[in-house]
Amino acid sequence: LKQPEDALALGKKAIRMWAEDPILVAQLRQAASEVADWSAMRWSEDKLRELNRLDCEGPWGLLSWNLDRKAQRLVATAAANKVKTLDRGQRRRIDLNKPIKVAYLSGDFRDHPVGHLTRTLFSHHDPKCVEPYAYVNGESDQSIYQQSIHASMREVIRIEGLSDAEVVADMRARGIDVIVDCVGHTTGKRLGIGASRPAPVQINWLGYAGTTGAPWIDAMIVDDVVVPKEHYADYSEWVVSLPNFYLPYDDCTPPPPGAPLAKIGV
Repeated sequence: LKQPEDALALGKKAIRMWAEDPILVAQLRQAASEVADWSAMRWSEDKLRELNRLDCEGPWGLLSWNLDRKAQRLVATAAANKVKTLDRGQRRRIDLNKPIKVAYLSGDFRDHPVGHLTRTLFSHHDPKCVEPYAYVNGESDQSIYQQSIHASMREVIRIEGLSDAEVVADMRARGIDVIVDCVGHTTGKRLGIGASRPAPVQINWLGYAGTTGAPWIDAMIVDDVVVPKEHYADYSEWVVSLPNFYLPYDDCTPPPPGAPLAKIGV
């Protein structure tokens, strides 16, 4: 309900009776983190370690713990293993003689950091080479960010009311070649879509800068700051490192004075 103060108060009462319940402990830690109750956070983290149940915190919450990369991958893999897999079908080859159909999966193509970064990105796709599709799972705010992104797509498909099976069937019917999952283990995640392998190539990018631990995610787009070369072994994906930086920039907004910029051919 997005009421962390009330959730924390109720959680502190409940934890007196169910202190050994790892799911409750993880939820208590989440609520405490949102209202900056550091003592409750530390207690919850220590308790989850004691119970050996870091997996109850989940990959997204665990990122803020600043734990080692191996722990992050173990928890991400545990979360991915819980995803139900539908019929995978046959993995087909991509026809490079026609534009590649790329499906961007996100709930944040709106007034949100992801929307801010990608506001003009998709308009730079060469239509002779790439057909971008937005599979949107989340809020609709009709902001300038949402309008700009939606206008630059070949088609926008809202999926919050669709099951994973229905989305997979839609992607197969359209002949989607590449899925770019911009959600990962964050709010609104739909990892079950990729688990059924509706596209030959499936990529993790932008929304979740950690490993998904999911064997159906082939690659992760990063840069050498996000994932230095010596860290590659701790990611389940094939790490694709872009030169300079992996974040796009809204070229409708002037950069701050003195900001270093690098022009990269796309």
